[in-house]
Amino acid sequence: MSDVLLTHDYNPVGPVNFVARLDVTLIGSLARLGLAFVGETGYARELLNDRVENILTDTGLTYANNSDPLMTQEALAAQTGGYSALDLLTALCTETGATLADLPDGNVLFESYSRRGYGYNPAHWYDLDATDTWPDIPFIWADVYDRVDAAPLTVDLPAESTAWAPTWRSSNQTILNDVTVIYGSSGNQDKNDTDPASIAVHGRRAFTLTTKLHEATDAQTRASDIVRSQSEPRYAMANIQVLMETLTEPTLSDVLDLISGSRVNLDNTPQPSPIEDYTGVVEGWSETYTPGQHTLTLSLSDPRFSYLMVKWNEIDPTLLWSAVNPTVQWYNVVLASDLVA
Repeated sequence: MSDVLLTHDYNPVGPVNFVARLDVTLIGSLARLGLAFVGETGYARELLNDRVENILTDTGLTYANNSDPLMTQEALAAQTGGYSALDLLTALCTETGATLADLPDGNVLFESYSRRGYGYNPAHWYDLDATDTWPDIPFIWADVYDRVDAAPLTVDLPAESTAWAPTWRSSNQTILNDVTVIYGSSGNQDKNDTDPASIAVHGRRAFTLTTKLHEATDAQTRASDIVRSQSEPRYAMANIQVLMETLTEPTLSDVLDLISGSRVNLDNTPQPSPIEDYTGVVEGWSETYTPGQHTLTLSLSDPRFSYLMVKWNEIDPTLLWSAVNPTVQWYNVVLASDLVA
């Protein structure tokens, strides 16, 4: 609880002339990161996963660490009084590609884009089974790590439970098609990636990201990830209002379990819309309670913007088409390019 406001409304015709109203503002644990100072003795060169673990442990907060286990961070020097944990983690998000969020259970979540949704990614042929169909694979997500079969899948929102007032946002200002990543202890090494096709259409949109990444391969990966996700404009959708009292099980529980990074599917969006059937990633939400009504308002982003992606020509050449389970049907294939208006 951060703020309390007590007011009194005058009601001249009621049995009680004054009605007290108490407004309470609650904030999540994420806000407390700005009050925590850590790393006074510095941090040694270590994997990103270990750096995040050490920072969050030093805060004393409860947390969930889902960071990339492969990237390596340069050492961080000692500093009298330490560093703001929020500043350190925010910088790591920018430098490595990650997000910070509050979870409903009170945990602070640090999640790398390379890990976001990886647990339910069916992109690797050898992971496909009889329950996997092509409608489950609207994009080829990068399955960098082991698949977790028990992880949740996309939540379908019934059209009749949605109060449609969608706001579609797409901006050329987010386009980056020539990216240089600075890395190394000396800060004078760099790796670059470009998208010539995007440059031809949108002009050169250059960006330089200074990081504390140690390995050249990590810097190259980061540059390529930025270009891949931001070389074209992407649609984000805000103000998706879900009328919770109209939902039934199991959809009700699935929607209540949505957190940052969850996937939501919306079919038959109101026309004119740039995308009729939209699969988005939950970036935030708000809830409103009024007598007899519970409304959940979602903000969604394009998965290609906030997930780690892989191109067809980057798929391991040892993965053979013959390894696809014969029960997988080829009709109704949805390609990423088909979802861009």
